[in-house]
Amino acid sequence: MAQELTLPLEAKSDPPASEEGAQERVKGSIWTVQFSPCGRYLAAGGQDGLVRLWCLVEQKSKVSPAPSPHSSIFSDEPMRRWEGHKGDVMDLAWSKNNFLLSASMDRTVRLWHVSRAACLYVFPHPDFVTSVSFHPKDDRCFLSGSIDGRMRLWSVPEKKVVQWEEVHGLCTAAARHHSAMLVIAGTVGGKCLFYSMEGRSSLTHQESSNWSVRGGKKVTSILPVP
Repeated sequence: MAQELTLPLEAKSDPPASEEGAQERVKGSIWTVQFSPCGRYLAAGGQDGLVRLWCLVEQKSKVSPAPSPHSSIFSDEPMRRWEGHKGDVMDLAWSKNNFLLSASMDRTVRLWHVSRAACLYVFPHPDFVTSVSFHPKDDRCFLSGSIDGRMRLWSVPEKKVVQWEEVHGLCTAAARHHSAMLVIAGTVGGKCLFYSMEGRSSLTHQESSNWSVRGGKKVTSILPVP
């Protein structure tokens, strides 16, 4: 049975940010955009170090006229504008219960929840963090990739690394398969390395499955087919 990350029962939701004012304009580049599994939220992170969260606009009325094709499907203003990162936000990952992880060039991963206005916890790293992903069967754990050449499996409740694996080259991308206990890491040298995940503390390199990108170009993103 899959294990889930939850907020403490006594935790209270923080009110969303005001939606009054001009439409949000992001400064700098956006490096990562992710929909939540429920499809209600859209998170974005980028060069300014902020993590922004938009909520789907609910159509409460079915009376005519029907909404225009040009109608906004998301609120103009983010419901959350999370601050804390001191560098570019490089990757985002959602859990089933609306927790969000953000990986940054400030050498940290931060944990957020849509109901909270502030960061829940900071997971420090020795170098830039380029990728992050929740464990496929237990979202109390997550995987992070860093340019220090290591992939780390973290326990959120224990707030520590429970397993790490050396990557042959700087890790620039990582993803886990949606159904199988499989993790793929991409490197700056154009290689994709495959790892199996068994339990909460096992990360094993599958050397026979490795493959390379033609020309040795850096792998910037990995998206397994569901």
